[in-house]
Amino acid sequence: MLVFFELDVEVVASVALKFLGVGRELADKAGTDLMAIAMGEITVADQDKLIRYGADKVFVVNDPHIRYFNEGNYRIILTEFIQEYRSAIVLAGATSARLLKSVRFFQKGLSVEDSDIIVPAGAGLRSEKNAKLVYILSAAMEAVVGASRFAVDNGCFPASVQIGQTGKTVSPKFYLACGISGSIQHVSSILGAEKVVAIKSDRDAVIFTVADYGIVGRVEEILPELIRRLEKRGKSCDS
Repeated sequence: MLVFFELDVEVVASVALKFLGVGRELADKAGTDLMAIAMGEITVADQDKLIRYGADKVFVVNDPHIRYFNEGNYRIILTEFIQEYRSAIVLAGATSARLLKSVRFFQKGLSVEDSDIIVPAGAGLRSEKNAKLVYILSAAMEAVVGASRFAVDNGCFPASVQIGQTGKTVSPKFYLACGISGSIQHVSSILGAEKVVAIKSDRDAVIFTVADYGIVGRVEEILPELIRRLEKRGKSCDS
C-alpha cells in the first residue's frame, strides 16, 4: 500500500499524516507494508515523523524536475512505484485527485504511437504551469500526452513522448496540437493523423497548414476553458 503526498514549502503536509493513520490500519488488515513517497526535498526529521506515524518505508524523490508540482513528471514516477511494488491502493489528498486519474489511464500502457488521441505540447506553452494544463486536458480526454523537441528540451516532458525530430511518428485519430509551431520534422511525423486541431497564437504558424481546424489564441487562455467544459460534460454524464 502506498501513500503519496506533496510537500508544502518542504514541510510534510498534515493531510499526509492523517492518510498514514488510515493507511496503517488498512495495511495491517491486508498484511502488507505501508510505503510513503514524498516528491521534493524532505528533512531527516520529517522522514522519521513519517515512520512514527505508521510508514514502514519512506521513499524520497528529490530531483530539480519535480521541485514544483508537474503532473507529467509526478505521473511517471508514481506509475513506476505502483508497478514496481504492486500497490493496489494509493491514498492521496484531494489536490492529487487529477494526478491519480491520470496515473490510472497511464497504466493502460499506451504510448504515443499506440494512442488514438494525442495532446502534444510545443514551445508556445512557455512554462511548467501551462505544461500542467496539457496533462490535465489529456486526462480529461483520456488521451496520451506528446511533445515537440523544444518542450522536451525545456524539461517539462519526458523524451519518451517526443514527436518529430529524433522522436516518434504517429497516426492517431485525433491530434490536438497545443502551442506547436510546426517544424518540418514535426509536421512530417503527424501526416498519418486523421484529424488535426491546432491551438497557436501565431496565425501564420506552419501547423495551421496541416490542421483541419485551427484556433488562434494563447494556450494558457484556451486550455482552461476546454478543461472546464470537458469536466462539466463529465459531471453531467455521471449524474
